[in-house]
Amino acid sequence: MTLNLSILKKLFLTSVLAVLPFSANSASAQDSAQVAIPFAFVANNYYVPAGHYRVFSSDHALTLVRADSGKQQIILLVRHEDGPAIETRGRMTFQVVGNHHLLSEVRFAGSSVHSELVVKAKRESNVIGKSGQPTSQVELAMK
Repeated sequence: MTLNLSILKKLFLTSVLAVLPFSANSASAQDSAQVAIPFAFVANNYYVPAGHYRVFSSDHALTLVRADSGKQQIILLVRHEDGPAIETRGRMTFQVVGNHHLLSEVRFAGSSVHSELVVKAKRESNVIGKSGQPTSQVELAMK
């Protein structure tokens, strides 16, 4: 009986050690970051003021929390898309229409998955409708 228990322990330890490198690799992907946004912007029909934010990713949402107060500012519905390569730097991408900034995408360092906003809200459609197509794009680095 003790021989069988010893074999089972060794087998269990071997299987845990075999899986450990894979779990460490997936745990290293960043699911939160900090960003300083120097301009107000619109995302999913919400006006978001300029400021320092902590960005958290979950299954179908991004949460922005004000770094200075720790208060939740906004939750954004997103669609996660697999990219061709693991990102080396995190960033937020904004479309610029006139003097308005529209959040369009968030990428976290250490992950091949990026988050695109699901809903093109009325406020965003109104901004684009009045000013035409986005005139440029701005990327802000996340740490």
